[in-house]
Amino acid sequence: MWSHDKLSIKDIEYANNFYCIASDLGVAVEKSFSIASEEKLYMYAFVVKHFGIPSASRGLVARVDADHFVPEQCGQIWDIAFENGYVPWNQASDALVCVRQEVIYWLNCFLWFGSEAQRPVWHTGENYGELWNEKFPA
Repeated sequence: MWSHDKLSIKDIEYANNFYCIASDLGVAVEKSFSIASEEKLYMYAFVVKHFGIPSASRGLVARVDADHFVPEQCGQIWDIAFENGYVPWNQASDALVCVRQEVIYWLNCFLWFGSEAQRPVWHTGENYGELWNEKFPA
């Protein structure tokens, strides 16, 4: 059962897998990230620091979708992330194995907001498109 304040086994597996690859790529990742809001705790499998969009530049927060869709997985937990400066990202529960090139592709869908000295050499932002600007204007 999906819950905003508890991570599933799949969330933890995804975080561990993503963490290993991202660490190898020189990207700061914090596993089991949470945001408190109005006496509620919202848990995310991980946060990737320094990536985002102009209106949410503090990082990317990720969760794994429930095996069967529940509206809460894309509802208030996403709103709370955006309100706190993070971009939410849900991963399909049947696609949890990350490979290096997929992580690079995914992170290139976002802009870099860290210092230029720390910017990963592979980050081009080439996959960041007009979709983000239209959907989430600065």
